[in-house]
Amino acid sequence: MIIKRYDDDYAAQVSEIVIRNLYEVNAADYGMDEMKAMAKRFRPEDIVELNKTRVIFVAMNQGEVLGTGSICNGFCEDKTEFWVLTVFVSPDHHRQAIGRQLMAVLEDEANKLGCKHLILPSSLTSHLFYKKLGYNYIGGEPVINDRQQYMMEKYL
Repeated sequence: MIIKRYDDDYAAQVSEIVIRNLYEVNAADYGMDEMKAMAKRFRPEDIVELNKTRVIFVAMNQGEVLGTGSICNGFCEDKTEFWVLTVFVSPDHHRQAIGRQLMAVLEDEANKLGCKHLILPSSLTSHLFYKKLGYNYIGGEPVINDRQQYMMEKYL
């Protein structure tokens, strides 16, 4: 497996991974109706658009995208602050350390770009995974915000 920068040729595979996770994993915490609405924001053409404002990586094996994740700071006033967004691994490849490896690459890239502080809006489904990677709840306590997310952070 290799992790490399996203190319628009991977948009359909990335879209499929995100949507499969929304339906097969996150729906248990959020409900299928909410996940169907969210999936409308991750069509292949949406992934292509996201690539214009984010640094996206994909985990690949023999031409197959196994996972994805991105960082961005375009909407941050503090340019040493980046957000970690849209981190998903194919449900067929969960629990194979792909997410951990993707996060390491995202953190390394953010560090190279001058990042000192990562912010991560975590789903109800994945916050314990990020906690194991050294992310802490903003404010110190696990609080679910109005978007049904835990806001987490890590200083590099």
